[in-house]
Amino acid sequence: MHLLVKGTSGRLTGEALVPNSKYHAHRALILASLAPGVSRITGLSDARHVQYTVGLLRGLGVKIEIEGDTFIVHGLGGTYRPAKDSVSAGSSGTTLYFMIGLAALSEKDVVVTGQKYFQRRPVGPLLRSLEQMGVELESANDCPPISVKAKRPAGGHVTIAGTLSQWISGLILLAPFATGKTVIEVQGELNEQPYIELTVEMMKQFGLKVSFSPDWRRFEIEPNQQATTCDLVMPPDIGSAAFGIAAAALHPLTSCCAG
Repeated sequence: MHLLVKGTSGRLTGEALVPNSKYHAHRALILASLAPGVSRITGLSDARHVQYTVGLLRGLGVKIEIEGDTFIVHGLGGTYRPAKDSVSAGSSGTTLYFMIGLAALSEKDVVVTGQKYFQRRPVGPLLRSLEQMGVELESANDCPPISVKAKRPAGGHVTIAGTLSQWISGLILLAPFATGKTVIEVQGELNEQPYIELTVEMMKQFGLKVSFSPDWRRFEIEPNQQATTCDLVMPPDIGSAAFGIAAAALHPLTSCCAG
């Protein structure tokens, strides 16, 4: 496959609408699903991966309506009610990593799967850390599909490689709903720290408490917490604005990015 880009020395004009942040949307939808009551998440992201999160949560029994540019999430208070034996993360790694552990908060056992090529995506380090927390699960080769037993985790001391922030966030999102205190320690190099900070900050907005060390490598989470409803407005995604910003820096122009 070859991509040919035709350059120009002329003036660029126009306006580009910056889409809302899918990173915020994933977290807000999941946290809203765990609160007892209605949360409103304004600023729809049309990212396909966000739609996979919506679909998986609906498969776990969460009612999610769309009104204009707002998700209306009817949270279940920390206990999912799967309509089927399996739910799919589609092709969204974020959805998969966040929801494997949270699937344990269901009324019945559930299988978390994804599109066919996801069956070759290894998640062994995350599965071992979830097992340390007391999540009972089975996987033939440390890849989806993953069978998750309906049983609240016990908490405890958990270690996780700092390779992927989504693995760490998945553990942090689950820990407040454990029956005992959870301590999470990150081993090796910590990557993508800002996304972990985003997870903790958004959990705070939904009433969940997470204590963390100054270097973001140790987290202490008290058990048996209850999420609270929250109305949020999703910010624009600065990453999606990068293309327009780069063009603005390279060319004489009359344009702007709106979000």
